[in-house]
Amino acid sequence: VVNQGFGLEEMVDFKWAAALGDQLLTKADLHALEVAVIARRSLVRLRGQWVEVRAEDMAGVLARVGRSHRATVAALLRMSVGMPAGQEAANELGDLQVHGVTANGWLGDLLDQAGHARAQPITAPDGFHGVLREYQARGVGWLVFMGRLGLGACLADDMGLGKTAQLIGSLLADPLREPTLVVCPVSVLGNWQSELATFAPGLRVMIHHGADREVDQLQDAVQGTDVVLTSYSVVARDIDALSAITWGRLVLDEAQQVKNPGTAQARAVRRLRADRRVALTGTPVENRLSELWSIMQVVSPGLLGTAREFRDRFAIPIERDGDEAATRQLRRITGPFVLRRLKSDPGIADDLPAKIERTDHCQLTREQAVLYRAIVDDLLEQVETSEGINRRGAVLAGLTRLKQVCNHPALVLGDDSPLPGRSGKL
Repeated sequence: VVNQGFGLEEMVDFKWAAALGDQLLTKADLHALEVAVIARRSLVRLRGQWVEVRAEDMAGVLARVGRSHRATVAALLRMSVGMPAGQEAANELGDLQVHGVTANGWLGDLLDQAGHARAQPITAPDGFHGVLREYQARGVGWLVFMGRLGLGACLADDMGLGKTAQLIGSLLADPLREPTLVVCPVSVLGNWQSELATFAPGLRVMIHHGADREVDQLQDAVQGTDVVLTSYSVVARDIDALSAITWGRLVLDEAQQVKNPGTAQARAVRRLRADRRVALTGTPVENRLSELWSIMQVVSPGLLGTAREFRDRFAIPIERDGDEAATRQLRRITGPFVLRRLKSDPGIADDLPAKIERTDHCQLTREQAVLYRAIVDDLLEQVETSEGINRRGAVLAGLTRLKQVCNHPALVLGDDSPLPGRSGKL
């Protein structure tokens, strides 16, 4: 029994059922097995086949089947793919093996990988200035769907498919009382500010960055804001102040920044408190599967078990042995929480605009032109007086210096001279 907004730590009621192969056992079947145990028979004829009966197993089955129990949603999801379910279910299971979990409602959708289809596209969120493409509208709807269920989401669309626009759309479609904290690399702070101003000019945005940022009174400073932008490095430094606030939503842009769970940034991000959690990344796995565990540990803490459990059950079997069964299990448990589309996917490529190329011509400054001419003259002289490999080496070195001059004279001179006003390109 699951209500909207349950979250991974919500306690749900469930009942154990016993199965023989793919067939659920009836009360009559269980009674026949119980009689066999009492009579100390090791074999019993059941449904046309001989079944071995182990008294120690039957005692556990008979004590659990049909009775109501409680566990977290996360525990049931882990059990559905054969993962350790945690201490709460370990006490219930003993040494019994779980073959699967069935459910209805929202939890049933998650287990059946139907959550993506259940989410309704949101084409025009109130206050959104722009046009969402069809796949982006589906992404916005999915982010809202997951957020209202209290579940973490990883939007892992290919680079260039507009993850930022989709996230901004979800902010407008699912407004919250508490502000959203967006954590991103320093290099894209300005881009986030610009995108928010373009797509959602009605949102009140605050940047928590720079030497003059507010730390001691941060909780008061964020009141009345909708979005707070900060960087991963600032989160690591100001984690005490940032973790004292309960954010309405936590967004990790370029979430591969926390792919190493042992770094100060990753540890700090895991301390942040938020009801909704979203990771944006075009590369959820770059080198090792442990990177996926680190991202999911922020988005959906505990879903993939401990780092050791994840390594033993998934990382080692998949990376070392190419274990297809482990790969399917990992896809099944992470599938509901990850939305990944590629530019080449059917329905995506046709929705993308044509590639736009623009050439900007940068004129050389007088200083650049003088240096360029001097390097060309010197190069021609070297070519005339050398041959073989020395001549080829001189040409390659000359081309490199010419490229440097076109960028900035300081690259060639190496004199730590001032940069402004000396390069058309800069």
